[in-house]
Amino acid sequence: MRTLLGNTFPPAYVRRECNITMISLEQAREILEGGFASFWGHENTVRAVSDYLKMEVPYNRESVRLDDENFPSFDGKSHKEVVVISPTYKDPAFRPKVGVEVTPEEICSWHCQLWTFI
Repeated sequence: MRTLLGNTFPPAYVRRECNITMISLEQAREILEGGFASFWGHENTVRAVSDYLKMEVPYNRESVRLDDENFPSFDGKSHKEVVVISPTYKDPAFRPKVGVEVTPEEICSWHCQLWTFI
């Protein structure tokens, strides 16, 4: 099972034991270098996260599903790990409006999480 990469993961999809761990950029890179599938669905920030990771992140609007054992499934393959890389905005009170995409200029940094499904 390869790793999934996205900017968020829906907590409603956690239907089996899952550990969420904050990881460093270096740890995220190391995990993703082993191969990953991207469900990065925001075309406007895919370049910024690719620059942050120093690796190409494909833009892909397909959604994650759950397999019969409640592991995340994407493109017909099941996964035990999801790397979530989310932006930290320059304005701590910022919340994107519905239907409005965030620009890379509104992002000051990123934080990484590893979701491990057991």
